[in-house]
Amino acid sequence: MLTTSALVTGAHSITAVYGGNGTFAASTSAIVVSLVNTARSDFSGEGRSDLVLQNSSTNTVAAWLMNGSAIASAGNVATPASSDWKVVATGDLEGDGKADLILQNITTGVIAEWRMNGIVMLSGANIATASPQQRVVGTYDFNHDGKSDIVLQNTATYMVAIWQMNGPVIAAAGNVAATASTVRAIATGNIGGDAIVLQNSANGSVSRWLINGFTLSSGTVIGTAATSTLLATGDFNNDGVADLVFQSPTSYSVAVWRLNSSAGIIGSAAIATTLSTVSVKGTGDYDGDGRSEIVLQNNATNTISMWQTDGVTILSGTNVATPAAGWKPVVN
Repeated sequence: MLTTSALVTGAHSITAVYGGNGTFAASTSAIVVSLVNTARSDFSGEGRSDLVLQNSSTNTVAAWLMNGSAIASAGNVATPASSDWKVVATGDLEGDGKADLILQNITTGVIAEWRMNGIVMLSGANIATASPQQRVVGTYDFNHDGKSDIVLQNTATYMVAIWQMNGPVIAAAGNVAATASTVRAIATGNIGGDAIVLQNSANGSVSRWLINGFTLSSGTVIGTAATSTLLATGDFNNDGVADLVFQSPTSYSVAVWRLNSSAGIIGSAAIATTLSTVSVKGTGDYDGDGRSEIVLQNNATNTISMWQTDGVTILSGTNVATPAAGWKPVVN
């Protein structure tokens, strides 16, 4: 039995060493790299997701360090050089257990990293110049090196690509596959493997792509949500498999599909109907219990709220805060 002392967040190398005896020779295992901390958008490395916001008027970026639905601390991070710079994703590009910010210049296509430590930006660096049609979908560690990789889709060619990252440096890059013009890559997650989830806007069909490196190893149709838009993934029942969150643009009903590792729907439920002014922004594990919460914002009042759910019903709903006009959360 292998026992370890408590490990801080970040990537850790683990090696098993056997000293040998009169029967068996001494041996050393291969190095296994494991990332201690799985919460998305965790800027402080405490194992809980945090919120990042950007002001549509001033362009200033801010971070809220969360403890459940309570803001433990908050502050402005920085203001980009121009209004063309938008926060498009978060991910731990450095492998230090703390999420970093990914920004894209919507005019030039340049993608950049802001390395974060809590609400403090330690450094900023341009990653590469992509086409302005190259849209950042999100991040996920596809090569299991403890560092998030970036998923992109070209809105002109519909090609989906992956950049394997080492800090702000692209260690390797490759195209996965091109979709039909009506199919959009929406999110990433573990659904029986490293997966990209897509939705066809023509018929509502939702699919899972399993990825091996840069290769599309299999594609599976999960189901059809003809009247709802897929918005995010999140694990609501703590089974290690990503579930799917939808919202209807007409009825404003919010629904969850709970999935198994074969991308089968083990349960689906419309968990609530919001006001017409309220929209789902994304998910995260803000209390660190292994279950995702859903983040919403009322576009009329600007109030940001959080739903705790098991994927069947809302267990609790809490208003987090009402920021000043212009502040919008950017949630993976």
